[in-house]
Amino acid sequence: YFNRLPQVTIIDRPQHVGTPSAPNSRAESNIGPSIRGFIHAPAVPTASQAVTVTAQATDPDSVSGMTLFFSVNGAGFQSVPMGAGTNGSYTATIPGQTASKVVQFYVQGTDGLGVTSLFPAAGPDSRALYKVDDGLAATNGQHNFRIVVTNAERDFIHQLIEVMSNDRVGATIIDREEDIYYDVQLRLKGSQRARAQDNRVGYNMRFGRDDLYRGIHKSLAIDRSEGVGQGQLEILFDIMIANSGGVVSRYYDFIKVLAPKNRHTRSAVLQMARYDDVLLDSQFENGSDGNLYEYELLYTPNNADGNGFKLPNPDGVTGVTVGNLGDDKEKYRWFFLKKNNREADDFGPIIAYNKKFSQSGAAFEDGLEEVVDIDGWLRGMAYAVLSGAGDN
Repeated sequence: YFNRLPQVTIIDRPQHVGTPSAPNSRAESNIGPSIRGFIHAPAVPTASQAVTVTAQATDPDSVSGMTLFFSVNGAGFQSVPMGAGTNGSYTATIPGQTASKVVQFYVQGTDGLGVTSLFPAAGPDSRALYKVDDGLAATNGQHNFRIVVTNAERDFIHQLIEVMSNDRVGATIIDREEDIYYDVQLRLKGSQRARAQDNRVGYNMRFGRDDLYRGIHKSLAIDRSEGVGQGQLEILFDIMIANSGGVVSRYYDFIKVLAPKNRHTRSAVLQMARYDDVLLDSQFENGSDGNLYEYELLYTPNNADGNGFKLPNPDGVTGVTVGNLGDDKEKYRWFFLKKNNREADDFGPIIAYNKKFSQSGAAFEDGLEEVVDIDGWLRGMAYAVLSGAGDN
């Protein structure tokens, strides 16, 4: 739980791994049709508007048929045969539904030998979804960003004893009312002070490697806490940095998030290139080869419900200032989270930083440039002071 049992265990591996150039235990002689080009249209149907699902299927043993399965608001799946078109294309229609209904769907292909395959591959456990328009979308030109999950998982992730879980549920993301991403992995975002609050809860999304967001981002976050008790909008800080030069700034966007729960639908900040490998590689040569750490505190719940399950509040907070914690990297592991190149498990740079900033006077100044980029560090500190950002 958190950093209570910090330990790195090195596991020996066999000298010979796998079966190069030969079949292994997972080999299949026939996996059924290969399916691609899976999409539904329109992306956001209006009430009573039918939706067309299209997919392309190919198989060396021919494709004997394709079937569409769909479920409305978590009810049992219904099936519809898909009609064959040109170039291996198949289509079927889901009948129109009333406003706000959530529809889940997948397709099954059968080859000439009777072997079947599913797409998305998990079939009924996948999350290809759409939600019938409920009239909450922005119509003033603001960028709409829809997060669609099943009604059951929508309620589950917001249970008080579940909000702190970083386990993910499947979702479909519909961006700008036209770009569709299926089977995105979603979790809530924010501290234990935020996730149970309607005005602060946010979202973190992980995209499949075969369908990155805008072809670039594997991970996105949505922050809804801007201006809630803090005053200044954080994105203004980023704009100030970006336009003045000298310090690397993040690139974010304003959106209207159409959230799983309607009461969370409102304007928000879409956090794209955060301080991650995408940003580092775009700003510095081989930027992601270095080490990225995130300062963190330790929050310990001090209360539980009647069944003994932890509740997010009230809590105790334990933290460390930047200082010498010794040479054991386990003392730093939680408070300075390693965010990239985790396999190397290199805490040397952040340990050196902590040790240097525990010194003062001549000892601090001697060799400081070997630990930090002094000009960059002072510029970053100047922005923090000028913005009045107290929580940094």
